[in-house]
Amino acid sequence: WYWWRVNAWSELVAMGASLVVSVWLWRGAGMSADDPMALVLTVAATTAAWLAATLLTRPEAPETLERFYQRARPGGPGWRAVATRLGFAEDRIPGGALSWVNWVAGWLAVYATLFGIGQLVIGTFGRALAFLVAAALLFALIARNLRADKSFRSGPVDSIAAMP
Repeated sequence: WYWWRVNAWSELVAMGASLVVSVWLWRGAGMSADDPMALVLTVAATTAAWLAATLLTRPEAPETLERFYQRARPGGPGWRAVATRLGFAEDRIPGGALSWVNWVAGWLAVYATLFGIGQLVIGTFGRALAFLVAAALLFALIARNLRADKSFRSGPVDSIAAMP
């Protein structure tokens, strides 16, 4: 959602490349799954692959991008051209700076949840509890911030009533 140019091929290539590169590094190159260099190499190769796929395939139709923008209102410079075309060039992201706090908290909460579940699977319950408690606290922070934000509208984003 950071860049209007990303399409379904970008997503599919990124998922496939990360799988292929990871398996090759672990089995073909003999790196262990917990080697930090394996993560660095996987991210680098995956990024190169999805960028190539993005630039070698056709972008989504302008109508598709405009419908998506009207429904999701992604922020940032990657969507400025679409926002300008729709008359939202000066549209500010609801929540202002607090939206960045929520974004970081959401990112951390998702990873804490994933790591917590992973720790449960391998049987390290103390670590699992720590990760899952951290995730719950981060999700609670986001909920509190959204309740305090007067510009936030709860309800389904893509309900029929919200459609233009």
